[in-house]
This record gives sequence, C-alpha cells and structure tokens, in this order.
Amino acid sequence: MSNVFKFIAAAQKAPGNKIDSQNIVEMKIDQVLDSKAPQEDVICVVGTHALKRTTLRCLEPMEWLNCETIDAYMHLLQVRADSTGVPIEFLPTHFYTMITNPEYNFNNGLMYFQNKHPFECDTVVIPMHQGKEGNQHWVMVVVNMKSKQVEFYDPLLQLNTKKTELRNVKWWFHDLVVTRSVKSVNVPLWIDVEMKTIPKQHDDYNCGVYVLLYAECLG
Repeated sequence: MSNVFKFIAAAQKAPGNKIDSQNIVEMKIDQVLDSKAPQEDVICVVGTHALKRTTLRCLEPMEWLNCETIDAYMHLLQVRADSTGVPIEFLPTHFYTMITNPEYNFNNGLMYFQNKHPFECDTVVIPMHQGKEGNQHWVMVVVNMKSKQVEFYDPLLQLNTKKTELRNVKWWFHDLVVTRSVKSVNVPLWIDVEMKTIPKQHDDYNCGVYVLLYAECLG
C-alpha cells in the first residue's frame, strides 16, 4: 500500500496539477483506499488525468493496474523528461488503441505527439495491453530511433512468439514516413528486438508495475 502514497506524492509534485499540497501531506493511505468513502471522489489530478478513489483502488495488493493509472504515470515520466531535456516521448495507452482501430488513420496517432515531431525523439515509449478485459497483460513497445530498432518488453518474457504489436507500431511509423516524405528514415529496415535480459514478473498481476518501471529506467 505504500505505492499509493508514493504515486500520489509524485502526482502532487508534477507541474500543472490541482491538488492542495497541505492536504496531500496529511492524507493517509487508508483514507485513499477506504471502501466506505465516496468512490467518485477525485484524489489527485495528474496533467489531464483526474484520478478518483475508485481508479486508485487498482494500487491495492494483487490488483492489475488500469489504463488511467498507467497513463497518469506516463505523464509524470514525460514531465520529468521534458524538465531535463531528454528527447523521449512517453505515450498513453490510447495511442496503440488508436493506431489499431478498424477505422485506421495515422493522424489519430500523431495527435499524441503534442510537443515534438516523432522523429525528433530518440526514444518513443508505448505501453499497451494484450488480450481482452478480464484476461489482460501489460507489455510495452519502445521505438529506438538511434539504433533503428523496435523493442518488445514483456514482463513474462514470453519469447519467440508472434509480436503483432511490433508490426502495428512499425506500420504506423512507416505511414508517417510516406505521408510526410521523410526520406532519411527507412522503417522496413528497422530491427525487431525481444528484450530478454529485463527483470521478469513472477506473479499474475504485477505486469503493469513492471512496464512502468521499464519505462522509468528508459527516461
């Protein structure tokens, strides 16, 4: 449960949030996760993400992280990277959903790069989940511009399997190159890499935590 306090404390320090500093210092973890308290209460605001008590309940032991929590943490990582000048973009979980939508339009993905052009980044971090609701698994794809490779981070280290996520991400970047006539980039030659030496998840619920820690190490 200490993760709850650390998360909210980090949110409180992020520029642009709307939470009262004195209140966050005095707030107790059991109050945040109080099942009898109004579940729709907004506990903290991280960028544009208003995290309600019901949302943060995913931080209880043996729970899976939800999209809202993943996105809020990605925002915190982006704030840190921007403040230090690191050329990295941490995208929300909705990015992958948009670029794999049946009504595909590459512009739907481009809108998530608010501060820079994708090819101005050295690294692009994309969290995503596999499977359907009730049987989801968090993974991450990282586009490494300098190395010209697309890296797959799976906390379960399920290696040598077909990674449609890599193909879909490369397809979007290729469309971007063709549409914007970026002649210096040849996406089809980018190498697919399955990350094999990363820390492994040894339970069936902490995949989201591992993905966030992978992302934090990159930024």
